[in-house]
Amino acid sequence: MRAILTGLMLLFVSAAAASAQGAADPMTTARAIIEQAHASDLFTATVDADRVAIRNNRSRLACHFRPGETVHIQIYSERDGGPTRGDDVSCGVNIAGAAATFYATRYPQAISVDDALAESVYEITQVSPQAREYNSVAPRDPLEPIESRTQSFIIANFMRQSGGFYSRTSVAVVDGWVYLMRFTGPQGGATEQAAEDAWRAFETDLAAENTPAN
Repeated sequence: MRAILTGLMLLFVSAAAASAQGAADPMTTARAIIEQAHASDLFTATVDADRVAIRNNRSRLACHFRPGETVHIQIYSERDGGPTRGDDVSCGVNIAGAAATFYATRYPQAISVDDALAESVYEITQVSPQAREYNSVAPRDPLEPIESRTQSFIIANFMRQSGGFYSRTSVAVVDGWVYLMRFTGPQGGATEQAAEDAWRAFETDLAAENTPAN
């Protein structure tokens, strides 16, 4: 999670990859995404209704996508005292013209959901000093399936792209794993609602799955 913007950067710059990913059978595409990341020991592709799911074998992380959507897996480095291989991973997908990256990180010590949010907010402001905190207009679900925290931002000229961008970080802690979503897209209510819908779906997945024994 220390490399929190890597997945978003890759999704923003890889629009050309979407057509290539969508050209093959979805399951074949999903397996190719896993192989490209050298992650066959960490992720498994499954069919889930009309979508394909790439699931992390160690955590509750699942990344759903439909044909034609750009998807990227990232396994973060073990250098500098970071988590061992497989304990810090992400899966990103383009949703409604925005970039969403879902992270799963297992820390060597317990971390609270408030501390996890604070760390994420710090990383965002370090990478984008121009980010300003913002209260989203999208209504929150009062009956969340798990405890979580969220902070939204407006970021001008994100990644040197002109204009204003809405960016959101949401976090939850389940069975010792920190789950985090970064969602960034053009400023506006449609992006804010898409971010809320994406987190709600991710929360539902987290609540429904069991953490694998490992």
